[in-house]
Amino acid sequence: MSLIESVKYSKDNPEEYNINLDVPLKDHEERKKLDQERASMLAHSVKISKELFPTIDRSINQALEKLEIDNKDQNINFHIQPNSEANAYCRVVPFTNIVDIVINSRLVELLEEKEISYVIGHELAHYLYKHFLYPHSSFAYTKLEYTNLIHLQKSAEISADRLGLIACDDIKLTLQAMLKFATGLPSKYINFNFEAYLEQLKELKTIKNNRSQLYSTHPSFLNRIQSLIWFSKSDIYKDLNKLSDDNAYKIKDVDDMISQSIDEVIGQERTRENKDVFENYKLWGVLLLFLTDGRFQPEEREIFKEEFGEEKLSDVLSYLKLSNPKKLNEKIKDYSQEALALTKSDKEKLMNELEIIAGKIYDENNREINRKLSILAMEIDIKRSVGIKK
Repeated sequence: MSLIESVKYSKDNPEEYNINLDVPLKDHEERKKLDQERASMLAHSVKISKELFPTIDRSINQALEKLEIDNKDQNINFHIQPNSEANAYCRVVPFTNIVDIVINSRLVELLEEKEISYVIGHELAHYLYKHFLYPHSSFAYTKLEYTNLIHLQKSAEISADRLGLIACDDIKLTLQAMLKFATGLPSKYINFNFEAYLEQLKELKTIKNNRSQLYSTHPSFLNRIQSLIWFSKSDIYKDLNKLSDDNAYKIKDVDDMISQSIDEVIGQERTRENKDVFENYKLWGVLLLFLTDGRFQPEEREIFKEEFGEEKLSDVLSYLKLSNPKKLNEKIKDYSQEALALTKSDKEKLMNELEIIAGKIYDENNREINRKLSILAMEIDIKRSVGIKK
């Protein structure tokens, strides 16, 4: 496993959301000629070179060296643009590997040489991890898809910060750069006491239903700084720096702590949304299976009550009295649109539970039950073969 893959945040996993990153590349020169956005960027920025910007050039070279990137084999370009916002961004020419990393002038004024290496590493990560191919949350079809895509974007920032740290090669300087981002202030105004700053995180976590953070594409700087401190104490980071530490955190534990900390800030809304969609599809899927013979048998009602509770059973019985059971398929289709936004792991768990419940049904028509299981799987894009589990 490469250095870059080994340190990636485990929650930054596009496969869980069925996102395909294997996009075929097209003719570079033709794409460049048609790229009007890039033309505008080139017209309003200055390409970084050793001759024009020697200090920034050294920052870039350090980042490339630490991340083991040979730019002779790549097509990565670096630019400065006049802008009062302390920011940078990475842009990839669509369907090519032509990369432009643009740094705002204010950011250069704010940061020291090695701190700029953190920024370069962070922006390179968005290219190396193909974050630019993640679908934007604005294209989501359902509320849950929107929420989950936002969460994936947050996870991408955690991965990018890790490569930024490796590029900077100094945890203190990396954290200093992040606090400068958070405040917009240069070093002379800041006493870099990160423990004092992180006290603010405790207060942030006390605010319930924090929608500004839930729907932000970036975790708060409080979360990001805490996440990098934990990562710097992990076994994988210690190994990279050839440091022996019996008390180092396991990287899986670090990732779990980070995920929990972010959830404590954004609240439980995303968790509830996923759980509700999971349970709704499961409920109507179970009902579809139980009604295979056209009847909701007493023993099936007991199983249903065990799974979903007496109140849900009462609701379903009322629904069946007032509605045509044949409309169940329409109900399944409606809920499947939401369930498509579940993670791959949740879909597999959902299908596994449906297969197990199907195994509790005493029915001579197992072929029809298996057919319905296949329909339920197909509706949420599960491609494996499914069947009754006894």
